Amino acid sequence: MSIAHSLVCRPSTSGGVIIVANCELDIPQTSNVSSIEIPSDFMISKIVERRVRLHFNNDGEIEIEGFVIHYAVSLEGPCPLVYICVAEPTLSSERAQEFLQAAALLENEQLLPLFPTSTDHSLQQQVHPILQQLVVGHISTNSTDQIPGTR
Repeated sequence: MSIAHSLVCRPSTSGGVIIVANCELDIPQTSNVSSIEIPSDFMISKIVERRVRLHFNNDGEIEIEGFVIHYAVSLEGPCPLVYICVAEPTLSSERAQEFLQAAALLENEQLLPLFPTSTDHSLQQQVHPILQQLVVGHISTNSTDQIPGTR
C-alpha cells in the first residue's frame, strides 16, 4: 500500500495552512515503517506551511521519517488549494502527482464557492467521500492487498 493519508488545504490570510478536509487510511504498515506513525494533520500542515510555496502553481515532495509528503498547489479556483498525500517511500513521484491531479476538486461547482471561506475541517463531510473514493481507487489499481478501512 502506498498512500496513507490525503488532505486538501488552503493558505490562510495570516500565512498558515487551513486543513479543509482529510482522508486517513487504516493501513497495515510494512516492516520498514512499522515503528513510525503517520504524521498528524497538524504536523503535515506545519511542514507544508514552512516548506511549500503556497501562492504559486507548483508541486513536489518532502521526505520525512518513514514517509514522503507529496503536494500540488493549484491557483486555478477561487482560492489557492494544496492537495497533499502522505505515502510510503515506494510510491513514485509520478504516481503521487497522478493521484493529486485526480484529487482536484475544481470541477465540483457546489464546493468551489465554499473554499475561500472554509475553516479547519469545515468541508470534511463534502470532501472526505471524494478523497476516500480516489484513495481506495488508487490502492485497488496499484495493489493486490486488501483495501483497508478509512476514517
